[in-house]
Amino acid sequence: MLEIKTQYIGTINENVLKRVSWIVNATTEGSFSVTVNANSSGQGTDSESSAAFTTYKQFAQASLAGSATELNPNQEIVQGVSCYVGDYRIASIRALWNTSEKTAVRVYVYNSTGWKEILHSHNVSGTETYSVPVLRGQIAANESGECAVKIVNIGTGRINITSASLEAYYTSTVKVLDIKTTVNGIETTGIEPEDSLFNVTVNVSNPTASDYVSNINLSITAPDGSIANSSIVSNLNISASLSVKINFTNININNWRRGLIF
Repeated sequence: MLEIKTQYIGTINENVLKRVSWIVNATTEGSFSVTVNANSSGQGTDSESSAAFTTYKQFAQASLAGSATELNPNQEIVQGVSCYVGDYRIASIRALWNTSEKTAVRVYVYNSTGWKEILHSHNVSGTETYSVPVLRGQIAANESGECAVKIVNIGTGRINITSASLEAYYTSTVKVLDIKTTVNGIETTGIEPEDSLFNVTVNVSNPTASDYVSNINLSITAPDGSIANSSIVSNLNISASLSVKINFTNININNWRRGLIF
């Protein structure tokens, strides 16, 4: 929101630079650009437009569920907090932990397909509040609508995780939350040759205030880059603030080589 759009800057003498600025209160997320129009009494008019830029919503600091716990060496804890579906520009995990012994931790976040390491190793001794930065694209809501964090004790001493919280900036957008593979109605990560057919369910969420008509394409690619299967659902309506599950059924593996990983 821009309260004062026009500024009168008076006379500008030849070869003199005069700076003009506006304070903009960004009340809406999305992609925007700025256009400045200038006119004078003797030199006509001019205009200039900026490149597109994105404004983000703040996800205020929220505590992760199940934070307080003690971890022995090689133990881990997964903590989550309900968060918004969208693209996360930047975030921060803030943890309070303590130990009477020297140890070390490793931290991961869930990025919608798996765990992403964001802190390889941090030595801990005594009591400490520590912030771990999360970069663009490293964290996303899972199929349950939670942003999840995993803390692993990789040292030799015990550590108490007293609390942990997440703060972030994001923009709402249609996202794939989860992909599940089933054989005979049972979820699986491996398929036997005698099964011959399997199904895939894709969970897509639309957190925005607008309806979208989308084409959902499922492409299964082998390690050598070849396409083993390509299926599409066209003109799918995804209503505002809703999630839909798209089923791709009876995908045939009879011509696939054994041992392939997709």
